[in-house]
Amino acid sequence: MTEQTDWASQLGERIEEAGGKGLGAPKHVMARLTRLLYPAAVEYVDVQIKMEPGKSEVDGRFAVFTDELVAVVVFKGLRARQMPDPSHHQHTAVDVKVVSRRALTRIEMPQHVEGSGQYNSSASWQDTDKVFSLPWDGRVALQYVGLDERIVAPAGGNAEEFERFLPSLLADLNR
Repeated sequence: MTEQTDWASQLGERIEEAGGKGLGAPKHVMARLTRLLYPAAVEYVDVQIKMEPGKSEVDGRFAVFTDELVAVVVFKGLRARQMPDPSHHQHTAVDVKVVSRRALTRIEMPQHVEGSGQYNSSASWQDTDKVFSLPWDGRVALQYVGLDERIVAPAGGNAEEFERFLPSLLADLNR
């Protein structure tokens, strides 16, 4: 194995852990991220997945933060299982954008209700046990120049890791 392969393997593990649903990024996604970000150290990974019961494809996005860059991978029809045959991935739509972390223009904590999902509710922020940390439904919306959509994080199962990462995002506003 090469250093580049090791780097890609470690990033793949972080994507799978952040997704919380056992979704690993296929080789074609990892090849793109590796080509754009290697050898930078990965500071934080956020994964948002929309999975319908009974389907083997998922939609969503990965956000990978290094010290200087943020890469956002938006995908539709991504195979939830690794399929080595390239023809299994021909209908997957993948868009990768990389912007400087200096392009962060705004951090928001919007209250949001979508279907049965809600975040940043006043009731959860009122919980005195968590008054100085992100509550279970706490989310932060990050607006970057060059990205069409905000990154709402944490989306996966890594809220504690995001909370440790948040101060560096606040520092990005002052870069």
